[in-house]
Amino acid sequence: MNNTVKSHNRRNNRALTAEWSTPLPLFNALNDEFGFTLDACAQPFNTKCTRFFTPQKDGLSQSWEGERVFCCPPSGTRELRLWTKKALEEAQKKDTLVVMLLPVSTDSQWFQENIYHQPGVTIRFLPERVKFVNPVVPSWVDGNDAADGKKSSGSMRPSMIVIFTGSKKPFGVE
Repeated sequence: MNNTVKSHNRRNNRALTAEWSTPLPLFNALNDEFGFTLDACAQPFNTKCTRFFTPQKDGLSQSWEGERVFCCPPSGTRELRLWTKKALEEAQKKDTLVVMLLPVSTDSQWFQENIYHQPGVTIRFLPERVKFVNPVVPSWVDGNDAADGKKSSGSMRPSMIVIFTGSKKPFGVE
């Protein structure tokens, strides 16, 4: 088998399927507005907050009570269902706010169950696709040079910011 071809295959190359980081300008704009205290789904190399949960600490099994949470969960239907359900539940706790960066998937079950028409939930659809950052993506992957020289990739789908406040305020779109 030709190793060069194999290395270009997304399924066989961990660098292409590895975790991608939220771009700092997007995070900073959200952080300026919400003042995050916890990154619920991160790795030491991509966390945006001093306090964070790694996969080993399992943010899904931890309490987020009293935190102002940023969360950009792994993609995949099962993962998104678990993380959005957790966000909806945690936002009901005292002094807890959850802000998630998610793919737009309004026809998905996780969206219908945990976001759409839920009280205290607000959606902001982003006007352009997020260019996630990955420091381990090989230079031969087209379009991965961000302005800061790190590797980035445009999302395959549009993205949205979902804000879970836990309030009785009706579902909204801004």
